[in-house]
Amino acid sequence: MGGMSKDQKYDKFEQITVKVRPEDLQRLKDYANIKGGNPYSHYIREAIVEYLDHHEK
Repeated sequence: MGGMSKDQKYDKFEQITVKVRPEDLQRLKDYANIKGGNPYSHYIREAIVEYLDHHEK
């Protein structure tokens, strides 16, 4: 079973802000409705993949 135990904790949390164009948000909501999950989580995954594709070569 995955996840953190009660004994584990983070020393520091960081917050990020995500700005999404309305048309992109609707596309992500549609995708999330099909796949399940949170539209913003899908957006963050897409952004990470795009970053790695362009900066990690």
